[in-house]
Amino acid sequence: MNAIQADNIGKVEIIPISGAEENASSMGGVIYIKLKKIDDGGYYRSASGNFSTLVEEGHMGDNLNASFNYRYGKLSIYNYTYYGHFRNFNKYDISTHYKEKDTFIDMKTDGKGWSTSFLDRLSLTYELNDKHSIGGNFRVGVKDGSPVNNTQSMIKNGREEQIDLSGSVITEKLRIKEYQAAINYDWRIDEKGSMFKFIADYLRYNNNKKQDNNYQYNLLN
Repeated sequence: MNAIQADNIGKVEIIPISGAEENASSMGGVIYIKLKKIDDGGYYRSASGNFSTLVEEGHMGDNLNASFNYRYGKLSIYNYTYYGHFRNFNKYDISTHYKEKDTFIDMKTDGKGWSTSFLDRLSLTYELNDKHSIGGNFRVGVKDGSPVNNTQSMIKNGREEQIDLSGSVITEKLRIKEYQAAINYDWRIDEKGSMFKFIADYLRYNNNKKQDNNYQYNLLN
């Protein structure tokens, strides 16, 4: 969204049921943004990025994205590229009191690590005439992550005396790959907006996850 300039938006449509050309695994509706048709030989491009940081935690993430649209004769080309680098921040404390045994459990979790995301989408549209057009959408996405969650649980009795201490370290290695291609044919039936659309879609999704769990008990002994 940030890569689309407002002056280049022709119209916005809300579609209750998502089409296969958007994402073969999607559910629910989609917001369809149709860009203005640019002149033959014309183009526009944009690029943006951001850097986020917290006073106490430091660098939290950054990302870059760029879009490019070009028209040559009856052929329109659109490409969008995104890269993100984010810190896995998962820090919280939970205190629980079990009245039946008059026992307190204080749990502290500190999540660390980084994840990266890359996405590229290429769209091609060719106008056969004023009412008929064919096109293709191609998308590739890759996400890598290495989150590490450290958890420590302290058990105390009703006199606030420490009676047990346990901990865990959960390390994950994530790699998600998504490849998608869609071929579509559009027929504008009339000037009122009636459309006939045919879409053939292919989606390949790979989720590779490795997890190492290390638990420690009775650390006070």
